[in-house]
Amino acid sequence: MRLKRVTLVLPFFLFYSFFSTGQTNPGQLVVAGFYPYSKGNVLKPEDISFEKLTHLIYCFAWPELSGSITTQSKTFHNRDLIKMAHSKGCKVIVMLGGGGSHSDGFHQMAAQRGSRKRFVNTLTKWCKDYGYDGVNIDWEYPGNNNKAEDRNNLTLLVNEIRTAFDLVKNSTGKSLEISMDVHSMLYHAQWIDYTVLSTYMDWFGLMTYDYSGEWPSSEHASHNAPLYCGPADICNRYLCVDRAFHNLKDSLHVDASRIVLGVPFYGRKFENATLYETPKVGGDGIAYYDVFNLVDHGWSRHWDEQSKVPYLLKDEGVGLISYDDPTSLQLKIDYIKANKAAGVMIWEITQDVDSNKKQPLLESISEHILSKK
Repeated sequence: MRLKRVTLVLPFFLFYSFFSTGQTNPGQLVVAGFYPYSKGNVLKPEDISFEKLTHLIYCFAWPELSGSITTQSKTFHNRDLIKMAHSKGCKVIVMLGGGGSHSDGFHQMAAQRGSRKRFVNTLTKWCKDYGYDGVNIDWEYPGNNNKAEDRNNLTLLVNEIRTAFDLVKNSTGKSLEISMDVHSMLYHAQWIDYTVLSTYMDWFGLMTYDYSGEWPSSEHASHNAPLYCGPADICNRYLCVDRAFHNLKDSLHVDASRIVLGVPFYGRKFENATLYETPKVGGDGIAYYDVFNLVDHGWSRHWDEQSKVPYLLKDEGVGLISYDDPTSLQLKIDYIKANKAAGVMIWEITQDVDSNKKQPLLESISEHILSKK
């Protein structure tokens, strides 16, 4: 976002936002793929197509209340993976946070100067010692349980990370990136100071998926990540990629060049007979690889021309799966280019791996974003 202050301050902001935030390769679209290190049995580090990514986001790690950083496994830091990625021109970003309990430590950590300092020092040391190229903050979500102070404390935290990262750049010449994953709903924006954070952030990852699923507030067997809204009654209840993008760009005034749109390598499976049927039954996630194996094997593919995404219906009995395929992803990439957005972030890159280690969704994204043709 362009910081709206007095005219005398504006030139400094422009200088700061384009140079201090460490944006590299202007004009190159981001292709950021999340990679849970626990999924090494599905996709080994040596089998990752780093050349099809600009960023590998390595997860999970999360903050403790004291400011320390915790992981599930001592093997989290993989120098060989980072070296392989760097040899292919791919950055490796450490993700901190995530859904559920993985984000519980942010509130108290960010609220105390001492714990923030410990967190920032540990994060910066990780980047220097292991070779990470920055951090992806996935705090789900600031302001939960009416913690209004999260807004200011998040700003303090990101400011201190940026200050520490700038010191690394001054001493080593290496720019470290900061990105943050954010919710599509405007409701959650009240606890994020986008005006200030835009001066520190390389990009915001907009989580444009999980618009329908197993949670109680999702009442219809609807699309997981539609590009455009469906019928009026559905559009009034559920978000879509287009509306989420304009929420961030138009309502919150974040520059499109700092918005990375999320794409899911998974679908949502319902025990319903028709699209938009209510009440929905089920809604659990299903990996694209498993969806692909169902097509023409008891399930038929259908296309929603209004929302620009496919879905499967079971040939006998009831069953519906909402998902993305190469066709819908190409349309989303066309949308990103037309709206001058920053690129895509993928949750997550092991979910389209077939039995031959081919990745049709990643191939499609790479072909339409990174191809030099």
